[in-house]
Amino acid sequence: MTKTISATASIKGYKESKIAKSEHNDCSVRAIANAFNVDYDKAHKFLTENYQRPNKRGVNTHNWHRVNDKFSDENTTVFGKKIKKVEYAEIEVDAKRCVRRTNYWNEGSSYDYKKKLKLYTKKGNKYSQMTVGSFLKKYKEGTYILSVRSHTFTIKDGVVYGNGCDGVKMRVRLEKVWEIV
Repeated sequence: MTKTISATASIKGYKESKIAKSEHNDCSVRAIANAFNVDYDKAHKFLTENYQRPNKRGVNTHNWHRVNDKFSDENTTVFGKKIKKVEYAEIEVDAKRCVRRTNYWNEGSSYDYKKKLKLYTKKGNKYSQMTVGSFLKKYKEGTYILSVRSHTFTIKDGVVYGNGCDGVKMRVRLEKVWEIV
């Protein structure tokens, strides 16, 4: 089992923050605060100004990816550090997608398509989407912000900073990853 530290226990000023006590869906605030070692209120203000994050609501996933990708250019620094996007050369793999008919899934009614991957692992000649577990095996050092479906958290030197389940659910597929340097 991977070592997991509660994001709320590791953030400076979290317990004293009035904003933190009234917030919901704040995984992006906690990820930024942990990745850049800033206090909760400073990270909250940064997300409100740059990501258009409304209070007590999470950042839209598309907006989270778009702004992080924008910050990952060579010249931009955030809290004195740079964000670097982690991805590999894009590949296409064969995949199957089930077809839904009315309100049930038809067995045998699926179609083949080509899926594009930018974060992947390779076993033999087979490629698959990178998961939290495979990421932790490959990247043991450094600070990273990981984006999974509708959620984000931080990994520092192989330790997960996030919700309790973030360090347990190793088969969750990664959408995007940024390294903090």
